[in-house]
Amino acid sequence: MIESYFSEYLAVMNIVFSSSEFQKLKKELSDPNIFSILSLGHYEIRHSNFLAWLINPQENHKLKNDDCLKLIKILFPNFKGDYANPLVHREKHNIDLMIECENDILVLENKVYAKDHTNQLKGYREKVTNDKEYNSKQLHFTYLTLRGDKPTDSSESDFWKTSNYQDIVDILKMFLEENTLSQKTKVYIQDYVNNIELFILKNHPLNGLARKITANNKNEIYDLFASEKYIDVALDYRVALEFIKSNSSFVKGNGFFREDSLYREAFIKALEHSSCIPLSMSKKQSTYLNFYPKEFKNIDIEISKIPFQFSFRFFEKTKRLFLYGTILPQKKSNANYRTNMINKRDVFLDMLKENFVTKPGKKHVGIYSKSVQFNPLDYDELTIAVSIKSLIDFYFKEDIKLITNKLMHILKD
Repeated sequence: MIESYFSEYLAVMNIVFSSSEFQKLKKELSDPNIFSILSLGHYEIRHSNFLAWLINPQENHKLKNDDCLKLIKILFPNFKGDYANPLVHREKHNIDLMIECENDILVLENKVYAKDHTNQLKGYREKVTNDKEYNSKQLHFTYLTLRGDKPTDSSESDFWKTSNYQDIVDILKMFLEENTLSQKTKVYIQDYVNNIELFILKNHPLNGLARKITANNKNEIYDLFASEKYIDVALDYRVALEFIKSNSSFVKGNGFFREDSLYREAFIKALEHSSCIPLSMSKKQSTYLNFYPKEFKNIDIEISKIPFQFSFRFFEKTKRLFLYGTILPQKKSNANYRTNMINKRDVFLDMLKENFVTKPGKKHVGIYSKSVQFNPLDYDELTIAVSIKSLIDFYFKEDIKLITNKLMHILKD
């Protein structure tokens, strides 16, 4: 079947698909999971619904009151009140979860992927604080995120405790050992735990296996993802490949520097640590990452009038990263500087040698072009910024410095 779909990629497919690691991953991911089937795992509201069910001892899960209280203690560590007959609200005052106890009010704002927006937590807190119905009760506020992040609104940090999903997973695994739970409840909790570990926290053993498959077959895996022809394979193969992709640093060349790309942030941080200043980018501009050297700020010319910039661009077909140095199109404000640069462009020839642009163009006049082999799958998400800085320092830093020094002399003439 693979031959009929992938004649030109047969060798690549065989390398990846025939490995014991891939076959194991494919088999493990084929087990049904109710949260995956219904696509519930990526929506905050679904997580809040499931948590509301779990923490309510009056629900039909048959968790003991003490078990529900254990989960509450993870979310609200300072709570010491009576949890015998809590009243659990969803979206009261637009708050994700609010629990009324005899002497306490527990408020939970749940953020799986998003962050709190301006004054959101303050607004929720003030609604509860100013509600006369709760004047006699002790108030508790918790901000739940994947890894226990503090609120984006730093002014609210003193009011909101933080909690994380790993602690919730750990408690739920303890619940699974309870003999009082029905088999159906155990299945729901196990599916929920697996969904969080596999697709949100990404710390399940299968996530490690997916990363290992990528590490062992970087070029083959990248070619598969870049071609997108794997979408025609059997469903279980496609599910495994999509899972591998979600656990890799794969990004296509078109849109490589898009707003949600981890490479955009990594390159920006690396450039800032290499005495360069990245230019602001629109959401539509995601193919190039433009920047200029910090030294340009040391001359008595407005940055907007200097008709030169450096630009990174990645090409996925060849897996090569390019750095360009370009004289920008003419404007009224930069005409004199641009003319001077173009007239003296040949001074870069001896300095740049094979990296000098021999066919410069008319509007965008090239001076410098250099490329290096670059496979995005070589980079780990946790250390990517440091790795990109090392790459820039090793391959491009000296050239940037030489070009900048020469341009500084031309601009001062």
